[in-house]
Amino acid sequence: TFGLDSSRDSDIRWLPREHASVAAVHRSFAAYTRSANEDGWGWPLTRPETQGLQFAKYEEPHGGYDWHVDAVPQRDRKGGKQMVTRMVTLVAQLSDPDSYTGGDLQVGAVNASRERGTLHVFPSSMAHKVWPTTAGTRWSVVSWNGGVLEDAPHYFAAAIDSYTHMLSAATQDSKGLIDAASPLPTVDTISSWKKLLARTYTFVGKLDDAEAVYEEATLLTPEDMSAFNNLGTCRVKQVTRNIQLTSAGAFCCI
Repeated sequence: TFGLDSSRDSDIRWLPREHASVAAVHRSFAAYTRSANEDGWGWPLTRPETQGLQFAKYEEPHGGYDWHVDAVPQRDRKGGKQMVTRMVTLVAQLSDPDSYTGGDLQVGAVNASRERGTLHVFPSSMAHKVWPTTAGTRWSVVSWNGGVLEDAPHYFAAAIDSYTHMLSAATQDSKGLIDAASPLPTVDTISSWKKLLARTYTFVGKLDDAEAVYEEATLLTPEDMSAFNNLGTCRVKQVTRNIQLTSAGAFCCI
């Protein structure tokens, strides 16, 4: 995942698809994922998670996972120059809601259901977190399905729209668009959302927009050194891009 100034406090294990019982669950999850994707987003899901299912344990006194996203573009391992990424995340809620306190899964501005057996399906580029588990233990299983970014040119554009919506809701005088079950976002939360939005701008090459949002994050949380590091990295990329454009222009003029 990329947060990646965020922290994770949980135990995870990978359940390999080669095991017959895991393969059966994986097929079932994949069917739900494809159905939700067809109804909601229509992403080209051609790259299922190769590592299998991720089994996670969040336990007291503070097991959780701060704001992050699961979509990380990388070179296609099958060869070639294509970029692939996780596109749809499925989280299966395994614990009885009365067996633990805290530990809520929050996706964007909405707290997910704690009901045991619930499957939560959402875009992997959507910011989400697991709140600290203050008593007991929460168990979950996660699976992903992805695809080739060149086949989904608007994938991260949709993520930008999601972050913009979340930030707009967070700035309302009342909860407004924020789900009633969700706590009002703190300044740190809003700063985290801004950093994730800025990184998404970076993914799609909008470095000027990324710089502006990183600057907003530094103003919100001036003690957060990671925001300044991100801003500096963005400015280095801008300089590199400008040098490349200048060199290309000079070459064309010769």
